[in-house]
Amino acid sequence: MNGLNDKESETIGSQVGDEAFHHAECNGEEYRIHERQRIDAANQPKVLALRAVLGMLEEDDDHLQQRIHAAPPPGDLRARRRKAAMYWLIVAGLTIAAFVFSMLTFEPFRFGWKACGYCLGIAIIVPFLVDRTIEAWEAPSISAFRRVLTTTACVISVLGVLLLAVIRGHLFGEQVRNVTPAVTIEGESTTTAPGTEQTFYEQTTCLMQVLMSLLALGMEIGTGLAAYEARRWGTTGADDADQLRLKRRSVRQRMIECGHEMKALEREGAEFEESFQRDFVRSILKRTKDKSRLLAWVLLGALGLAALPRASAAEHLNLVIAIDLTASVAGSKGADKTTELQKNVTGVSQLLAKVPPGCRITVLGITDASFARPYTLLSAEVGIEKGYFNERLSSARRQLVAAWQKRSATLVSQFQATDLLGALVVTNQVFQAQSGYVNVLVIFSDMRHHTKSLDLETPAAVPVRSALSKAEASHLVVDLKGVDVDVLGVDGAGKQFEYWDSLRTFWSEYFKKTGATLREYSMLRDVPVLAHY
Repeated sequence: MNGLNDKESETIGSQVGDEAFHHAECNGEEYRIHERQRIDAANQPKVLALRAVLGMLEEDDDHLQQRIHAAPPPGDLRARRRKAAMYWLIVAGLTIAAFVFSMLTFEPFRFGWKACGYCLGIAIIVPFLVDRTIEAWEAPSISAFRRVLTTTACVISVLGVLLLAVIRGHLFGEQVRNVTPAVTIEGESTTTAPGTEQTFYEQTTCLMQVLMSLLALGMEIGTGLAAYEARRWGTTGADDADQLRLKRRSVRQRMIECGHEMKALEREGAEFEESFQRDFVRSILKRTKDKSRLLAWVLLGALGLAALPRASAAEHLNLVIAIDLTASVAGSKGADKTTELQKNVTGVSQLLAKVPPGCRITVLGITDASFARPYTLLSAEVGIEKGYFNERLSSARRQLVAAWQKRSATLVSQFQATDLLGALVVTNQVFQAQSGYVNVLVIFSDMRHHTKSLDLETPAAVPVRSALSKAEASHLVVDLKGVDVDVLGVDGAGKQFEYWDSLRTFWSEYFKKTGATLREYSMLRDVPVLAHY
């Protein structure tokens, strides 16, 4: 270990730790998924069988309910028969009364023998429909359509009886008004009954009409109820309602047990996942707590005491991305008809999809006035916590890429000049504003700085020394000490190789003067590795 410097030792330790945890994490996730699938597959036949049993129990419950409804009331057979006979007598008496009242109503219309048929039908149909309506709403096996149909017919028939009662009331009033004179004297006008008698009839006629209507309604409904009770008490079935209720309670208890067992089997896979994740996290925390001191000594012995200062002060990544928005990039198209600007936008998306936890991100636009009017396209910070299965880090990366794609969709290149050195001055301000971070600068540009003070785009070959002198005279050589720089997408569209090579030499010398480390200067857009930060 004596031949390793601090940074290399820390990198090896981080890689070993990350790989070990990643290995345990992947294996644990794979085991959890396969075990959940095994549990669900093993429980599926049991669940199907329990559903079938539950369906049969529901049928038994419905059948018992029907038998309970059809069972005779409690009591011995002789007592039930006496009550049934009493109710049938009531039905017969009320039916005869309804027949008579109906005949009285039809009598003035002189229907003759036809009125008997109408009156007999009225006396029977209304009690029958009332009885059927009660039966329909009490019996659980009757469909909703039959209930509605029976109830509608019952309401219509009752309304018809009420109309007959109203007609009968009018008939009573007409008979009162046409009362026979109390005395008839030859040669004299007809003498009516005394005034007090007429006043009595006039006052009670309306009340009598209402009474007849209510009496008719009560008689018909009472007849239907009496018929229902007569049938119920006259039932001679052998079923005992109390025994059937006990049997139905037992069936329902079995239904509850089957439903509980079926739900437990369906939830077994999810419960396993929750228990596994709980135990997995608990085991990690416990082992970390129990072996933290031993692990610290092992790491100190393996990495050396020189790595202790860096291990005690965790540093995160401060990433600045500069993307060229000028016309020299936006107007250059490749063989695939895609502009260099579009390729750079895609490169930024790929870079944002790989940022590490705890990373600060700033995306700056390179314009014709990058220093005078800084153009910040995106500024964000990723949380330190990755999540046990990297779920928090993955979510943060997806949100970053979505935000960048939304903002970059409306980018329009209207800048004819390229103030690249001004963008580097702004970058220096961003790096100085944050301490305790590892600074990385990624530039997506053709690197053709073109302003009034310094033009690197027009010459056939860049005069490196004079251009650096101009940059120093304009105070554009900023302090980027300790910054890792990656320059990507440096296309050579419209230029010879001599120009491209001289431009690379200029920027290599420039970043050397700033104290930065130029790690990559390429036409390609291979995203740099950020995981070790």
